[in-house]
Amino acid sequence: MNCKQGEMAFVVRQMIADGMLGRVVTVVRPAVVGEKFKSTCGGLLMNFVEGGEGGFAWVVEGASPLPWVPISGLMQGKTLFFKQRVVGDDFLRPILGQPGEDETISWAGKPESTEQPCKTTEFES
Repeated sequence: MNCKQGEMAFVVRQMIADGMLGRVVTVVRPAVVGEKFKSTCGGLLMNFVEGGEGGFAWVVEGASPLPWVPISGLMQGKTLFFKQRVVGDDFLRPILGQPGEDETISWAGKPESTEQPCKTTEFES
């Protein structure tokens, strides 16, 4: 997993041009398949049906309402806004420098040097 509950993160990928790329969000909690989110304008709902390529998704919120563009249905292609919405873990990168231990090395392993010693060849004149 890239993120943990309570962290702030950047949105680093998007499926469609919905305006989420580059946004800073707070990771609220794990998303539950089937849960619905009400738009800021009232009764329009976003239904969470699956979790990204990695299979895991978070409920996130931003400092301002978060956009979402439906790809089917009556509102297809129109931008709706939500206080909270779902974003796949694989679309998020935590912002460094937050309290807590960085767990990246535990799953990725310690980096190894890729530098090769420089070989020199002597040329005759």
